[in-house]
Amino acid sequence: MPSNITKFGSLKGSDDHKETNKGRFGLVTTELHSVPPAPIGEHLYYIPGSYTWVAPAGATTVSVVCVGGGGGGLQHDFFGLMFSTVSGGGATLAYKNNFSVVPGQGYDLFVGAGGAGSVVPSGNFPSSSGNAGQDSWFNNTSTCKAGAGDAPYTIFAAVAQSQSDAPVGDGGGRGGYSNGFNVGHPFDNGITGGGGAGGYAGDGSGYTNTGPPGTYDGHPSAGSGAGAAGAAGAFIGNPVANGGPGGGVGVYGLGTSGTSHGESGSYGMNAGVATPPGSHVNKAIYNPASVSGWNNTAPPAGGSGAAPHNNADAVKPGLYGGGAGNTGLASQIQVGPSTYRIYGPVGDGGNGAVRIIWGPGRAFPSSLCDEASSFGNVSEN
Repeated sequence: MPSNITKFGSLKGSDDHKETNKGRFGLVTTELHSVPPAPIGEHLYYIPGSYTWVAPAGATTVSVVCVGGGGGGLQHDFFGLMFSTVSGGGATLAYKNNFSVVPGQGYDLFVGAGGAGSVVPSGNFPSSSGNAGQDSWFNNTSTCKAGAGDAPYTIFAAVAQSQSDAPVGDGGGRGGYSNGFNVGHPFDNGITGGGGAGGYAGDGSGYTNTGPPGTYDGHPSAGSGAGAAGAAGAFIGNPVANGGPGGGVGVYGLGTSGTSHGESGSYGMNAGVATPPGSHVNKAIYNPASVSGWNNTAPPAGGSGAAPHNNADAVKPGLYGGGAGNTGLASQIQVGPSTYRIYGPVGDGGNGAVRIIWGPGRAFPSSLCDEASSFGNVSEN
C-alpha cells in the first residue's frame, strides 16, 4: 500500500444494511489520501556556461534571480610597458517569481562570464575598447534576463560606455557605468572605477560627466541593495590610486546597499579597494588555494544564508556582476624629470550567477530568499 494512503475500518449498521446482510453489522473500509508536503530547495549556478535545470518532483513553481557578468578592464601596452587601465561597467540583476514548471522537465539557463581583461597593443592605440561581460538568463531571454556590463573605451574612442540592459522579469536594477567617455590616458591610470552591479530595485553606482571638463563625479552610494562603484583613480601627475573594481550584488535577497567604493550590495562579496601605491589598507582576504579564490571561512554578513562578506584583492571585482578595475602599482620608471607608473595585470569583470528557489511563500526580493529557508536542500555548480 502506498505510504501516503491510510486505511481504517468503520461499522455500518443502518437498517438497510442489516436487512441486506441478514441483520449483521458490516465493516466498510475508508481510504484517506494524505497530501505530501511541497518540496523546498534551491540550486545556485555561479560557474559561467550553459546548463539545464530539471524541476524536482512536486515542484510546480520557482522563483529565480539572475546577475549578468561585469565588463572587463582595458590596459595599454606602451611599447612593452603597461600603462593605463580603463574600467568596465557593472551588470544588471533581474528576478522572476512564481514561474510555473513541470516536475521532471528540463529548463535551460545561462550564467554570463565577466568580460576578460584585455591589453591593447601599441599599434592599436589610441582608439580602442575592451571586452563586455555576458548576459545571464533562465528558461529564455524573455522569461528572466540580466544584462552584462559594457566594455570600457578609451577617451579617444568614437563611442562612450553604455549602461547594462534593463532587467527582464518582475524586477531588478541596472549596473553602474560611466555615462561619458571612460577616461584613460596612455601614461597613467583611468579616472573612473568599475561600475557597481544592479540591485533588487535600483541601479548600481557609477560615474557621471557632470564636473568641469575632463573630470568625473563618482557616486559611491548605490540604492536598493546594489553594488557601489569602484574607487576613482588619478590622472597624470597625481601619484595616488588607480581606478578600482566595482562592487557586486548577492543572490540571497535584498540587503543593504554598497556605501563605499567597491562595496557590494545585498551581502555580495566586496571588490578590492584601490589604495595608494605601497599601501595594504583595505586589501583583500584572498586565498589562491581555494577553488574560488575567496576566503569562504570569513563570517557572513546579514545573517544565515548570506554570502561571505570579505574583500578581494585589488584586481578582483565584487561578486556577482561588478565591473573590472586594475591591480595596484607594479613599478615606476623615471624618464627625465617625469615619473611614470606601471601597473600589474588588468582585471576581469565579475562573473554572473543564476539562483533558483522553490517552496511555499518563497519569492524575491525578500520572502524566504536566504539559504537557511532551503532547509539544507542546496545544490550548486
